[in-house]
Amino acid sequence: GNWLGVDATGNAVLGNGDGIMLADGVSGTRIGTNSDGVSDALERNVISGNNTGIYLGTTTSTTITGTIFAGNYIGTNAAGTAPLGNSDGILVVASEDTLIGGPEASDANRIAHNLGSGICQPNSGPVYFNNRFTRNEIYLNGALGIDLGKETTGSCDGVTANDLKDEDEGANHLQNFPVIEESLLNEVTGSLNSTPNTTFTLAFYISQACDLNGYGEGQQFVYSSDLSTDAEGDVDFALTLPQSLPPEQWVTATATDPDGNTSEFSACHSSGKAINIDDVT
Repeated sequence: GNWLGVDATGNAVLGNGDGIMLADGVSGTRIGTNSDGVSDALERNVISGNNTGIYLGTTTSTTITGTIFAGNYIGTNAAGTAPLGNSDGILVVASEDTLIGGPEASDANRIAHNLGSGICQPNSGPVYFNNRFTRNEIYLNGALGIDLGKETTGSCDGVTANDLKDEDEGANHLQNFPVIEESLLNEVTGSLNSTPNTTFTLAFYISQACDLNGYGEGQQFVYSSDLSTDAEGDVDFALTLPQSLPPEQWVTATATDPDGNTSEFSACHSSGKAINIDDVT
C-alpha cells in the first residue's frame, strides 16, 4: 500500500533515485499483494516517477533470491490510468529465482509508461538466471517490455534474436521466444525452437500497440500452454484460446523454461499477418 515517487494525490511526480532497492543477498522478499482475495488492491504499491522503479542488487553483492513482485503499479499514477514513468520499471541485476507477476490475475503488475524498459535484466558481470515474468500488464514503455542482456554487452541492448537450440548465453540464458505465424479469431499458430526435449510454458498477450521495432509488449494476458520440444528443439503449436481475440489488437508471446527463465516478447502479430520489421515506420 505504499506510494513511492508520487505526491499525496498520486497524480504528480516527486521521485527518488530508486523507488525500491534490494541488495546484500536479501532473500524471500514479497512486495505487493498476497493475492488472497482480501484487500488485494489496497496492498498494491505505486512505484512511479523514480530514476529506477525497482532495483535488484549490484554485481558486487551476494545474489538476491526468491523475490516476488505482485499486483503493483510501476510507471503509472495511483489509479493506474495515466503515465508517471520511471526511467526503467524494474532492473533485475544480481537476482535469481525472481517472480514478477504470478499465477493469479491479482498477481499482475502493471508496468507501463516507463522511459526505458519495462523489465531490464542486463548482464554486467556475472550472469543470472531463473527469473520468471508472467501474467503482467506491460505496455507503452519507451524500450522493450522485457529486455535480456547478452553476455558480451553487459547491458540491456534491445531485441536478442533467437538462435538454433538456444545455445547462446546471457541473462535468463537468453531464452528464445515463440514465433507467431497466425492469429485468427480464437486460434494462434506458430512454433518455438529452443532447448531440445524440454517443456516450456508459452504465455500469450494482446496489446493495443506494437513497438516500433516490430516486437511486442504484453498489455493483457490471454492464455498459457505447456509444450515440449523434440530432439531438435522444435515444437509447433496450434492453440485454441478460451475466448476470441479482440479486433485491432497485437498478439505476442513469451516462453519460460522449467527453471523459470522467461524470454523477451515475440514479434507482434495482427490480423493473421506477421509484421515485416522493414515496413515499420
